[in-house]
Amino acid sequence: MGGGSADAAALLRALGRLHGIDPGRLLEIAAQIGSDVPGLMTAEATHASGRGERIAPVIVPSTTWVVRPFPFAVASPDAYRWWDEEGATGPDAGALVAALETGNDELLGSAIYDDLQPPVVARHPEVGATIDAFVEAGALGAIMTGSGPTVVALARHLGHADRLVAAVPGSFVVTGPPRTMEPDRSGSSNGKTRAFGACDGGSIPPPGTERDLPLPVLRRALALRAAAPRPGPHREPGPAPGDHPSRRFSA
Repeated sequence: MGGGSADAAALLRALGRLHGIDPGRLLEIAAQIGSDVPGLMTAEATHASGRGERIAPVIVPSTTWVVRPFPFAVASPDAYRWWDEEGATGPDAGALVAALETGNDELLGSAIYDDLQPPVVARHPEVGATIDAFVEAGALGAIMTGSGPTVVALARHLGHADRLVAAVPGSFVVTGPPRTMEPDRSGSSNGKTRAFGACDGGSIPPPGTERDLPLPVLRRALALRAAAPRPGPHREPGPAPGDHPSRRFSA
């Protein structure tokens, strides 16, 4: 989910502050490194257009997602090559941006689209089967992220997300971006903030997947797991402690 590109953007921002480089020049350098790097140069959600070099801020209330990773990788050059051979371009992003900015999760679920998904699913049917499983379980929408193979599904709130996790083994819950002043839409009366960071070690990986993580990410993830608070009294009824279907943490 933009892990390498986010690292590149963080390094560019650090160099810019250290050497006083003009922000516009930094964006030009970012676009030369990778098409998705400019959109990660700001501390806010953005809509990228063109090749990715044109970015505009987007107001994004917090949403709840269920993430299903896979034990294999899809190389980005392969995914783009497959798309060149047989891919198609999805609908205009206007409806998706409008859904995000108005907090309309129903519309958002129907508007998400990944151009790279069809060619990757054609070669990895398990990705398509997981998307179908989430939809059949009641997700508002499900989609492959980036060049894959990770799949995410949109939930109405945390309780709904737990039910999706139960329907699709190996998945876990994240919410983001972090809530600030927007109303709590989690379905929980305590309104506690939960945030995510899927590729930078900010999320808590499902048990059994730790061995696949780079050492710095593993250390960060284990520290987060150790510090994660136990579910409060407002959590929806579920499995007994120690057998939770999802893993979350408080920001």
